[in-house]
Amino acid sequence: MHDALLDCLHSTTRHTGVRSMASRPERQKHFNHSVIIALILVWQALLPLRYYVSDDAFDERFAWRMFSPIRMVQCDCRWTEGEDRQKLKVTGVVHMVWLNLMRRARMDVVEGFADHRCDALRAATPNPELYADMRCVMPDGSVFQPIAPDDNLCEGKP
Repeated sequence: MHDALLDCLHSTTRHTGVRSMASRPERQKHFNHSVIIALILVWQALLPLRYYVSDDAFDERFAWRMFSPIRMVQCDCRWTEGEDRQKLKVTGVVHMVWLNLMRRARMDVVEGFADHRCDALRAATPNPELYADMRCVMPDGSVFQPIAPDDNLCEGKP
């Protein structure tokens, strides 16, 4: 019985020119799935490379960060506003998640908060002033200051 089945399959493939049991549309479907899977794998491998070519060394959201020391960066940011530089208590204004991102030197979050706060101050005064004294301790112990403490963050913004 087994030999008869093999003879039947062999003679069918010899006369029809078909080399596999799968039909052409089925093989195309498998090929399409393979291409999709390959593209997803390539995307997953290439996405982290954005971190290594970007300008923001502190944004590791999509990077291969298993051994990265950037997560150990700790920043202290003291915000002041107005001509008399009154201390701004940020914990009452910003959610804790955003505060933690600021403490990790995520400058897009710091700039976003500054833009939001400047808009609020601009509603009350024509020339708002907002300052951030931000000091970050790097993993090697050095101190990095991404924002100069005397730069008015509301200046030059509409």
